[in-house]
Amino acid sequence: MRRAVRLMAGVASFGGILLVVAAGAIGLLLWTDTGRELLEAQTERIVSTALGPDFIVEMDRQRVGFDPNAGLGLRFADVTLRDRDSGAVMATAQQIGVGIGLGAIFTDGLVVDRVGVSGVRIAPEVTANRPSGALPTPAAVFAALDRSIRDIDQTGLRRLRVSDLSIIDAPEAGGIVDLTIRKTADGHFTLETSGTFGGQDVAASGEAQLDAAGQSVTALSFETSRVTLGTATRKPSAEPPGPELDIPATLRVTMRTDAVGRQLDATIAMRDGTFTGRQTVQIPSGSVTLVMKESGDEIVLQDGAFDFGDAHAEFGGRIHLVADENGALPVQVATTRLTSTVGSETGEVRSAAFDLAGRVHPTTGGIDLERLALKVGAGELSGHAEVSGFEATDRLELKMVARDLTVPDVKAFWPFFLADGARNWVLAHLEADGTVTSGSVGLDLGMKRLAAIMTPDTGPTDEEFQLALDLEGVSFRTIGEMPTVEAASGRIEAKGSTTVVSIESAALRDEAKVALMPSSIEFGRTDEGTVALLSLNLAGDATALVGLANREPVRALRQLDWRADEVSGRAELGVGVAFHLPRPPLRADLAAHPAPSPVRLESWSVVADLDSVELKRKIAGHAISAVSGIVSLAPGSAIGEVDALVDGVPATINFSQPLAPNPVGEPSLTLTASLEGAEVKALLPKLGEMLDGPVSARLTRSGERFIGSVDLGSARLSVPTIGWSKGPGVPATLDFELAMEGDRIVLPTAELKGEGFSAQGTVEADSAGLRRLDLKRASFNRDDSVAATIERSDSGYAIAVSGSSLDARAMLGRLKTDWSGSSGGGSAGNLTVSVKVDRLLGFDGEELRDAAISYRNGGRGGLAASLTGTTPRGNPVNLTIEPGEQGRAIRLDAGDAGALLRFAGLYKRMAGGSLGLRLTGNPEGRISGPLQLRDFTLVDEPRLASLVGTSRADPNSLAGALGRDLEVSQAYFDTASMGLSWDGSRLVAYDGILRGPIFGSSFEGVLYDTARQIDMSGSFMPAYGVNRLFGAIPFVGGILGNGAEGGLIGITYRLAGPFGDPTLAVNPISAIAPGIFRRIFEY
Repeated sequence: MRRAVRLMAGVASFGGILLVVAAGAIGLLLWTDTGRELLEAQTERIVSTALGPDFIVEMDRQRVGFDPNAGLGLRFADVTLRDRDSGAVMATAQQIGVGIGLGAIFTDGLVVDRVGVSGVRIAPEVTANRPSGALPTPAAVFAALDRSIRDIDQTGLRRLRVSDLSIIDAPEAGGIVDLTIRKTADGHFTLETSGTFGGQDVAASGEAQLDAAGQSVTALSFETSRVTLGTATRKPSAEPPGPELDIPATLRVTMRTDAVGRQLDATIAMRDGTFTGRQTVQIPSGSVTLVMKESGDEIVLQDGAFDFGDAHAEFGGRIHLVADENGALPVQVATTRLTSTVGSETGEVRSAAFDLAGRVHPTTGGIDLERLALKVGAGELSGHAEVSGFEATDRLELKMVARDLTVPDVKAFWPFFLADGARNWVLAHLEADGTVTSGSVGLDLGMKRLAAIMTPDTGPTDEEFQLALDLEGVSFRTIGEMPTVEAASGRIEAKGSTTVVSIESAALRDEAKVALMPSSIEFGRTDEGTVALLSLNLAGDATALVGLANREPVRALRQLDWRADEVSGRAELGVGVAFHLPRPPLRADLAAHPAPSPVRLESWSVVADLDSVELKRKIAGHAISAVSGIVSLAPGSAIGEVDALVDGVPATINFSQPLAPNPVGEPSLTLTASLEGAEVKALLPKLGEMLDGPVSARLTRSGERFIGSVDLGSARLSVPTIGWSKGPGVPATLDFELAMEGDRIVLPTAELKGEGFSAQGTVEADSAGLRRLDLKRASFNRDDSVAATIERSDSGYAIAVSGSSLDARAMLGRLKTDWSGSSGGGSAGNLTVSVKVDRLLGFDGEELRDAAISYRNGGRGGLAASLTGTTPRGNPVNLTIEPGEQGRAIRLDAGDAGALLRFAGLYKRMAGGSLGLRLTGNPEGRISGPLQLRDFTLVDEPRLASLVGTSRADPNSLAGALGRDLEVSQAYFDTASMGLSWDGSRLVAYDGILRGPIFGSSFEGVLYDTARQIDMSGSFMPAYGVNRLFGAIPFVGGILGNGAEGGLIGITYRLAGPFGDPTLAVNPISAIAPGIFRRIFEY
């Protein structure tokens, strides 16, 4: 026991002695100038060893104390690190603390074995980008690694700790919170660090082992915590954000040494990543290992793998570190496995092989990819690319061509970042049929623009991006319920932000009666997504085409209330649809299999080229058939110009019809028609009685009414009722306004205009024809000034005319020809006319004043008419035509027969005279009765001069027989009488006697027939008052004279031919023959 106590006391005494010695040594070092200078020199040596000879360390104030990073020792404040050549400040430290290894005091002497640095601020130029040079060789990499660990070892430090390190004026760059390097007792070096970079907390740890000689690293391991790549490393910039890659990753670096030599393996492992550009794509996992052997001359890429959900890639490659004659490093990368199920509805796996070969220019950062190739089955996509660098001013050029790619392969391996609009359409609409027979892809743009177009907000220009794919035998869905297009040949062409899918030939699924003509669909980028324009052109059966036009999303017939089976014929149909595809927040599965986006219909249009289309339903009560022309439908309106048969009438129809629910514009309708006379008569038989020849009409809708115009210039227009007509070639138009009031057609205004005639008024009609016509102003001849009314009743039409003057010549012509029809009116109905005018104008300048005419055609008694008036000299005229049980009766009394005959256009060479005519009918339809004329004169009658001869020089004339000249220019007669008989076809004169102081005549024959011919014959005698006495003597008169009214001396004559211009023939022999013999020579 005593021995143990003595041992413990000895140990304690020894420890006390050591403590006193150590305290003395510490005091000597820390509180003496010699000790502090020794520690400062040790510190400078350590720092210089760690940083190298290019830097100078300046330390300012010293202070003895305890430093949390270095322990007990000296602390140096305001430390500055300068560049040895320029003297520029590279970094500053708030404080460096050095710790003393106490054990070394009793063994190796004074040693600084711990250093702590805090508050380090590095100048920005230290980390600024510097021109890159050639990549180091593997031997140089390993040598640098050996040197860094060896230099730390040679400092003799057991621990180096750095805290609070950052770059001046760059807080966003982050910094080191804490970094500690330790050397363990067995010679291993460990590293532990933590910090912030890009807003992320980062930690790393590792260890290294030097060989026994302390010259080479024999083992190394280093591993980081998970760091999100992409946004974490982006430098802040005022430029618009580019594409974003956010993928958590770890880095593990190991070194192993074997008999061959040392090898560095750097493995980057990624998972749960996201690429956000024009689309958002999930990257579930990815990894790649870079292998560098100390004895090699390349970096090998091995075990590369990326998982994109529905696409997987495994690859390898190498980067040669020995430059060629151009200073470039050859690069090769190739897939060992490349599969995709993108675009496959069944999950079928498609396989391909991709490889690239090129060169990297370390000095410029440029890359030349001399070969890019994707081989898929029998097809290939190949080309080359060049990147001049990765600065904003550098450029990318890419050229690739495609051949013999199947549609499933195109869908499976179309990169998600290339022509996303066209890609989305191909994935969503193309079926598995068909081939891309050829194609090309081109990119030519700056790196700044490349980053911009990878974002949703910016698209490439036409010069920056081009894509063209020739399709054959493909099938694709269009939009909504529109039919699927199959067996199509065409082209997909993209330029800039616009993609056009053009189809040259194809068929429509389940639509055998419809053929697809060249069609297209165009996609254009907008800020909110994609605008698509579908142009579908079809030809075939009209029923099938109308059915297609009524499918979603167009539904062209929705507001027209028509069915497809209500039309027939053939047509060509152009369907245009503009719709919006919003930019979806795509996930990985949506990028591979884009779901149909919520399509927003922007607009649509349907253009139909109709060819003899029949409408099986009436429109506004009218049958429309044989429709040919263009009809266009769009939201809110329907417009068209077609040729059609409207109720059998050929017409051209121009129309515009607003459609619910959002009508556009005002309704308009214009019909133009050109009709021949036969077509007019067939369409409107009653109108055909008035119109003969071609006419053209135009009818235009104005609000609830129509404005019409009819060109009558090439037609013959007549009003049989009044006997008026105008011939072809005389310009004439009928302008009117038309309105529908129930089943009635109303013309509130109507105006007929022509050369020398016009009329203005209103018209009302219904399905039975004209109901009422009010002419406020009418002038069918130059001197007309009347108003008229035509009204239909149950028994027929009534016409009332009144005014200041009316040219009655045409009406008189009508009366001259209207002698038949003593029975009741037929199916055409009755006609009643009433005329009251101040002046009734006739032929040869004659007129009747205060004239009144009434006319009735039809009814039980047949024709009835009356005329009253006075001549300018005050002589009355009264004409009545009255029906009766036995037939019509005609009574005419005129105080001036010559004026009346001239007025009627019957005979113009009579002056004066009073006239009385009484005609009565019989049940057989014959009309007969006497005509009496008194006290009249024939003036300059050429036929009278031809009949008697005016000169006695001609022995064969009546004047020669009498031996004296006869005056015929003013031939006065005191009386004339005859019997008249009308049998329905001929007006016959009989027992005709003409008496005067100088001449006389007896006559008979046909005065007028339906052929407008005259055939009269008779005897003419001079000095009728004396000569007739011979004929009055009993028995002798029969021999010497010519009956009771005959004379001794006379001639016979015949007047025959057209009523207006007959030929007079005279028998001169009869001029000297006695009466009984003269009859022998009569005509």
